[in-house]
Amino acid sequence: MIEIHKELYLKSSRNEMKKYVPEHSKTILDVGCSDGSFCFSLKDNERELWGIEMNSQTAEEAKKVCNYVFVGDFNEIYDKLPKGYFDCVIFNDVLEHMYSPWDTIDKVRSLLSSNGVMISSVPNYRFIANLIAILIQGEFKYKPEGGILD
Repeated sequence: MIEIHKELYLKSSRNEMKKYVPEHSKTILDVGCSDGSFCFSLKDNERELWGIEMNSQTAEEAKKVCNYVFVGDFNEIYDKLPKGYFDCVIFNDVLEHMYSPWDTIDKVRSLLSSNGVMISSVPNYRFIANLIAILIQGEFKYKPEGGILD
């Protein structure tokens, strides 16, 4: 069976997503920021980087990169976040884990500045490793963490 290594999954700068972050974005919130790798790729002296991470150990790593890091679920942290403040709110492979993604999107609207944007990526279920596992190996099992079937 093909598995995604947890280390690679957590420590990803997601370079393919950087192009979607507008250059004018000065206040950025990365929901599910993991160890801060994506925030690090966006870092410059003019940007204020915020992160939310469920895993407390990983959040400690993110604190080395981000200006502010909250530990917990987005919906639990939401009331602590400044409204109308963020130029960019990012969900890199996170939104699909939310209990109610549409409600989450509605909440994000109140966090955005007047020109703010929300950026999201969701996994491609047709990823080759999934197709091999399902079509060739006949295996369709959810996994506790790391990857498309978590």
